[in-house]
Amino acid sequence: MNKSDKKILNVPHLRFSEFTDEWVKYRLGNIMTFKNGLNKGKEFFGAGTPIVNYMDINKNENIVSSMIKGVVTVTDNEMKNFQIMKGDVFFTRTSETSDEIGLSASLLEDVPKGVFSGFILRGRPIDGIFENSFSGYYFRSGAVRKEIIKHSSITTRALTSGGSLSQLNISLPTLREQCKIAKLLRLIDNNIDSQRKLINKYESLIKWIYGK
Repeated sequence: MNKSDKKILNVPHLRFSEFTDEWVKYRLGNIMTFKNGLNKGKEFFGAGTPIVNYMDINKNENIVSSMIKGVVTVTDNEMKNFQIMKGDVFFTRTSETSDEIGLSASLLEDVPKGVFSGFILRGRPIDGIFENSFSGYYFRSGAVRKEIIKHSSITTRALTSGGSLSQLNISLPTLREQCKIAKLLRLIDNNIDSQRKLINKYESLIKWIYGK
């Protein structure tokens, strides 16, 4: 990246007390490369290698191999061109509405022989710029989502591309602060999941009591 690409931005109002470094501005295309995914006919799905699909990204900020249910048969050349690796950030490429365009999820672990679908984009950061789980949360934050939507095209469908995402101006904290933020957000997510399971349990009990 060029030094001229860095510009100091105002820091967020709410931060952990031990961090005082200012967040730094980057042009996303200078710290991340983008690639469109694999397009195959229906007959190639149902067996083969894991494939990250649209719904894997739509519903999750971060994904691991056990969450990837789709499989596809690919050639050696397709495997090479569309392979995925830990740290990749995926974005939904097209949607009926702007609300679901450019939704993101980061890959938290390597998926041997994994590939990704043509309905999503793969963003591959340069080494050391993102903490893996932080990037999934970060690109879903309100400010970044507004930028993604602003740079998308909307006709009959909402559409984004690697070229559009490359134009985004983003600001990032240090890796240490990214790790602290991601840890807090994971804790919140885990608490929400626990509460949701408890609510579902009590709702099932109520239905059983009243015979519904």
